[in-house]
Amino acid sequence: MAAGRMLGPSMLNRVRLPMIRALTFVTATLLVAACASEPPRQMAGPALPPAPLPTYAIGDQVTWSNGQTETVVAIDGEVVSWRDQDGNTFSGYRNFTLPSLAWDYPKSTATTEMAIPATTLWPLKLGNEADFKVSQRLTLKIHDSDLAYHDEWGCRVDGTERVSVALGKFDTFKLRCKRFWQGSNIGEITWNYAPALGRVVKRNWTGAKEPEELIAMGSGKLGPKAETVAAKVRQHGLEKMVSGSGAMGRAAGIQAQIVPKATFTTSTGAICRDFLQTLETKTARATTAGIACRAKDGKWTVVDRIKATED
Repeated sequence: MAAGRMLGPSMLNRVRLPMIRALTFVTATLLVAACASEPPRQMAGPALPPAPLPTYAIGDQVTWSNGQTETVVAIDGEVVSWRDQDGNTFSGYRNFTLPSLAWDYPKSTATTEMAIPATTLWPLKLGNEADFKVSQRLTLKIHDSDLAYHDEWGCRVDGTERVSVALGKFDTFKLRCKRFWQGSNIGEITWNYAPALGRVVKRNWTGAKEPEELIAMGSGKLGPKAETVAAKVRQHGLEKMVSGSGAMGRAAGIQAQIVPKATFTTSTGAICRDFLQTLETKTARATTAGIACRAKDGKWTVVDRIKATED
């Protein structure tokens, strides 16, 4: 494929998130909530004050319901660099609605330039809008070819919404970005951002089988002893406590708490329970929504969430 060839919609739609997120916007016009041409679309939802940008520290980690785990590995001003569980890397502004500045995946890399304020749309409030023209150069490793493409996006704070995910119920801002190529709408991304957590708790995009939910988040390094303490507390809590009641334990400066949730039986007959677990030390903290199943000997073992829900 020749260098600089324009990508069409069929090729663009095969680039999924986080690659979708990795677009570069080179020009932008920020529209305010009082725009006379289109009044804010107020959704029925909780009243929320303007929300500041999320903050990150090296070592911060988030895990999604599809098994994707992303860890902060570097911070340079507004730019945050991430590594996923497979060693792939990408970087971008802490403003997650803006595209990544670069990524490196097994089949492709991309480098981008951006001429747009890093704080676009923030502080979040109803009616904030931005229109973007996007340009990016993508290198396909398998073909050793460079591809250039250009499209346009329109993003806005669409309203507020209370959502329920595995980590709990949260009041969120709902953000939406629509993507256009040659005047046709070719895709859409939505995020539910919870100011109380400072994190996105749900995200979805055109072509996804289902929305992805945040199932774990943490900061700092807990170390192997933390899991030993957690396992003891988890065994007691899942075996003895009714749903909604918590169990807590502390050892070697580590505090573990578990709250069992719903109980269900898989198609193979295994008895399993959803749970919410928090581990904390003086320098680290992690909250995880997980699933554990009970063996015949009474031992509860954490299992893969995707496999457990498919059984």
